[in-house]
Amino acid sequence: MNFSTRTNGKLLLTGEYFVTEGAVALALPTRFGQSMKALQLTGRKDSVLQWQSYDADGQLWFEAEYLLESFEIIETTEGQFSQDIAEVLQDILRAARHENKAFLKQKESVAVETILEFPRQWGLGTSSTLVSMIAEWAGIDAYGLLSQTMGGSGYDIAAARAQSPILFQKFNGQNRVEAANFDPSFKESLYFVYLGKKQDSRLAMVYYSTTAPEVRQQPIGRISQISHNIANLHKQPQAAAVHFAINHSGVSIDYPENDQFEAFEALLGEHEQIVASVIQQPRAKSLYFSDFWGEIKSLGAWGGDFVLATSRRSEAETRQYFAEKGFDTVLSYKEMIL
Repeated sequence: MNFSTRTNGKLLLTGEYFVTEGAVALALPTRFGQSMKALQLTGRKDSVLQWQSYDADGQLWFEAEYLLESFEIIETTEGQFSQDIAEVLQDILRAARHENKAFLKQKESVAVETILEFPRQWGLGTSSTLVSMIAEWAGIDAYGLLSQTMGGSGYDIAAARAQSPILFQKFNGQNRVEAANFDPSFKESLYFVYLGKKQDSRLAMVYYSTTAPEVRQQPIGRISQISHNIANLHKQPQAAAVHFAINHSGVSIDYPENDQFEAFEALLGEHEQIVASVIQQPRAKSLYFSDFWGEIKSLGAWGGDFVLATSRRSEAETRQYFAEKGFDTVLSYKEMIL
């Protein structure tokens, strides 16, 4: 019954919030992920599941033991945080068995070890990668397991198993996943800046869902078009940039005709304006980087985790700018994205 696997983390470049409404989103699998291995334990008379999770520094951050028969929690590390994590894991394991009655029904004890490749606070998908790995272990549908437990659109499950950027859409109850040829020639001018203000995506979606349905649904078509345009910038700069478009508010927007980088920045800026108008929250650029010379795009739930920064200035000057603002975790595109 020995098992091992690894999945990627994720970042959502376009479609945040609206991906749950059916908009096409552009998702990027990251070089950082999470691995898991399960081994049969010998020499134990009881039937238990021992679980240990290690962070990117090799430190044990969570530990629990369950009865294999029922996944009842026998013990876990002290503190409410550990108890909460133990219960979330319990829910995932029980849901997996509900889908596969034979999952972990053997009498022999099992030891599981998970290892993160990124700091837990980064928000690259600690939970989604875990759901993907447990689903693979149990031989069940990962999207279904996510729906029964953590919830969400499912784009993070798709990214966890992708080896390149993807276009994702939840349409009529189905998950559409298409490989995206997003490989910008200007990727040396793209940076991922960690804001250090981790957001709970589920709480963010609860807030978003309080917005009137007609307000949420009206921009979906344009959000989808922006996702496709960005994914296809490398093909035809003029067509991808659209040159002239009417945004969801009826405002005319001129896009550069020949410069892929400027078109990319313009599309990001329009996307930010759309989201800001719907969720009624200020952009990260307005809050933290109003004097920055490039574009700033929130990734995922607004207000925390990572933002994407575009900069045609030198890497040294770009990093110095963010360092002076108090943001020291800055990763290049090549460092972050597969």
